[in-house]
Amino acid sequence: MRLRILDEAEAEMLHAVKWYENQQDGLGSIFLVRVARALIDVRKNPDRHVQVGKRRSGVAIRQRAMRKHPYSIIYEVHPGQVVVLAVAHASRRPNYWRRRKA
Repeated sequence: MRLRILDEAEAEMLHAVKWYENQQDGLGSIFLVRVARALIDVRKNPDRHVQVGKRRSGVAIRQRAMRKHPYSIIYEVHPGQVVVLAVAHASRRPNYWRRRKA
């Protein structure tokens, strides 16, 4: 399964890495490794995680929660491709990513 990350999602991830790194040296790298592992899991098992919505086209929107960090990977499952819409903080602006298109 192919994985594509929207620019907005990548920017969110890098912002979180920078924030964690400012809290403690090395913490940003740890977060980045955990995001990478979560993305591998999403790519290998896209239908495994909680469905949080559906597009009119029938495309499922799913959420993979991160362990040890208050973030989730929000993604759409398309035939042959997973598109990451957001790396979303759990307690900030719920559903802001819904307008993003793959």
